[in-house]
This record gives sequence, structure tokens and C-alpha cells, in this order.
Amino acid sequence: MHKRKSKTVTQAEIQARNGNLDAMELLARRYFDGRGVEQSHMWSFIWSSIATERGAKNLDSLSNFSFKRMSQIQRDGVKQGIIFTSQQLACS
Repeated sequence: MHKRKSKTVTQAEIQARNGNLDAMELLARRYFDGRGVEQSHMWSFIWSSIATERGAKNLDSLSNFSFKRMSQIQRDGVKQGIIFTSQQLACS
């Protein structure tokens, strides 16, 4: 069963796609914990990586923990997820 996204997560996604680093950090943490959204270490890693690349601080540990908890299949595909998501941000 899939968990519905909370209003907070939905709003943060909109803000993150507009380049808001705080929203990206919130998404990375929410996806890691599964608070307000179905837990996804892959999405936690994607958002923490993009936020760090754009200047956010203090997400290295979260990014490392997320990566370690991903399956090998997720690890193999996560680079494409980062590229795709980053390109969407560039188009916003």
C-alpha cells in the first residue's frame, strides 16, 4: 500500500523544483524517514545530492546513509534520477 504525500511534502516539491534549497533538504529528510511520504532512500539521496551540489550544507551524512540503504538496482539507476531531476529544475 502506498502512503499518500502530505500537504507539506507536496508544497516542498513545488518549492524544490523552483530551486529552494530548504525545500530540497526537507524532502531529503522526509523521504529518508518516510514522514508524510512513502520512505525512499533513493529519493532522499537524489534530493540531498542536488541540494548539496547547489550549495546546501550538512547533508553529506544523510546522503551517505541513504546511499548505503539503497538496493544495488537503485544504486545503479540513481545517477539517471539525479540527472533527470536536475534537468527538470533547470527548466523551471
